[in-house]
Amino acid sequence: MKTNAKTPARADFVIVGGGPIGYLAALCLNQRFPEGKSIRIVTGRRKPPADGRGAALVGRSMAILDSLGLGEAFRTEGAPLAAIRIIDVTGRLVRAPTTMFRASDTGEPTFGVSLMTARIVELLAEAVRACPAIDAVPADVASAERSNGGYRLILDDGSVIDAGFVIAADGQRSMLREAAGIPVRRWTYPQTALTFAVSHPRDHEDISTEFHTSGGPFTLVPAGDRQSTIVWMARTGEAERLMALDDIAFARAAEKTCHSLLGKLTLTSARGAYPMGGLLAERFTAPGLALVGETGHAFPPIGAQGMNLGFRDADTLADALAKALADGESGDPSSALAGWDADRRRDAGLRTAGVDAFNRSLITDLFPVSLARGAGLAALKGIAPLRRAVMRLGLAE
Repeated sequence: MKTNAKTPARADFVIVGGGPIGYLAALCLNQRFPEGKSIRIVTGRRKPPADGRGAALVGRSMAILDSLGLGEAFRTEGAPLAAIRIIDVTGRLVRAPTTMFRASDTGEPTFGVSLMTARIVELLAEAVRACPAIDAVPADVASAERSNGGYRLILDDGSVIDAGFVIAADGQRSMLREAAGIPVRRWTYPQTALTFAVSHPRDHEDISTEFHTSGGPFTLVPAGDRQSTIVWMARTGEAERLMALDDIAFARAAEKTCHSLLGKLTLTSARGAYPMGGLLAERFTAPGLALVGETGHAFPPIGAQGMNLGFRDADTLADALAKALADGESGDPSSALAGWDADRRRDAGLRTAGVDAFNRSLITDLFPVSLARGAGLAALKGIAPLRRAVMRLGLAE
């Protein structure tokens, strides 16, 4: 639908952001809202880079996809995750035992599936395009301002949308979060995450393996038959050195870091490099607006927590907004989101603190910290009920 500055388009709910969380939010709203409520998603123009980035969708995320009728498509496309293995190669005095978390211990054959991030976006975008009630706008937001209890969004093509309520899924540098005046706490790590995909001669056996190095985790995630994606967190200077290598030397360095677990590694994608940091919003709502995904929280890619946390944001927000409408809430529904805001801040705060503590325990040389990390993993390895409890927490069950 074409609009211009003289005749703004009106939409009851507008999602800003064409990543996985934005598309999922649109699908959840469409499923749970009554007919007559207009939903629009401003997807932006940028496409996901083909740099081997992948994501594991586990536990509750798969249940959310099942509820939308998308679970089977994701299971067909994705690689199953039957187990997660942690191997300590830090070389420090205290070495944590190798620990295996098996999905079968939770009564399920798999934790979920892993897919390339770009493919996750494609599958969700296809589902959105199949919903006639959702209007997708392939443009970027040039500016946003409060207007008539909602937001007026001016797009880069000159069109204007008057949104009754905005869901901001536009990432860590969110324009909408800034327009709403929501403060955030930011921090950085002396690390860069390198992302790429590889092929290898040995079977990964549907096991994701996380090598703990002194620079951060090196994680091999199944991506198909003798295919894996890798997230390699290294100290920034070392990451720069590695990125300067040619593909063959880079693959050889990666193979050495994972002790040739899967044999010779061959790059099958471009490489990405992402400086590591964190972000946590002070609150997840403001008048006329709610934050989901990395707009509200971001941390290093450890333990398959980031995207799954964003899935829960979108799913639970749709429930809260649907309840507000069912209860006869008129005008701005943000006043009915206090419980949702508190729940999301608790969930995001807990997982942010856990990932932050774990990551810092790897990059510090302090003996007491290494001792505590080793003792914690030893307890998880040796005490089955504790291990199952931690797996349930990670799966958000």
